[in-house]
Amino acid sequence: MGRGVQLNDSRLFTPGCSNLQPVTKEMETPWFTIRKRGDFYSYEAKSAQVTIVPIVDSDHLIMVHCKRPLMDDAPLELPAGGFLEKETPQQAARRELAEETGVKIQDLKRFHLDFPFAVMSGRSPHLDHAVTVHINQSEWDQRSQHDAEIDQVCLISFKDAIEKIRCGEIYSIVPMALIQREYLKHLEC
Repeated sequence: MGRGVQLNDSRLFTPGCSNLQPVTKEMETPWFTIRKRGDFYSYEAKSAQVTIVPIVDSDHLIMVHCKRPLMDDAPLELPAGGFLEKETPQQAARRELAEETGVKIQDLKRFHLDFPFAVMSGRSPHLDHAVTVHINQSEWDQRSQHDAEIDQVCLISFKDAIEKIRCGEIYSIVPMALIQREYLKHLEC
């Protein structure tokens, strides 16, 4: 039986498989390492990861078309990225939101940690961070330029996002899961 996740889950920063031995490094890039842990191969990002759920006026999401050359596409996703050295989840979320959407929010208290998630529970010993931030229409309207890896920044209603998931237009697993989780919270209100 699974143990679930908590906001302070140790697997956010430490591999959850210390009992799998021996550990060998099979391959390394500037962005990730492939390790063999006992009989299992793992994909391990070089830094902790965060995905941001930016909600505008309680009923819309800011999403990005992120250039993905390996897929020859720019799928609709949520802003996300890796931590810089010594960043907290909220600091990483604030920086990534500004870089990928042009929306700049200074107050770190507005960035709320949500339950972490596993991207590849069979291949990664870490959980990723989820951070929600509520934004008003004025902040959306005042956004600046986004970085070059983003093709387009969009404002999408929850209803349209759910429809885009249903019809396959949103097909990246992390945005699908986090949008649906937030939508279910939205329905409870």
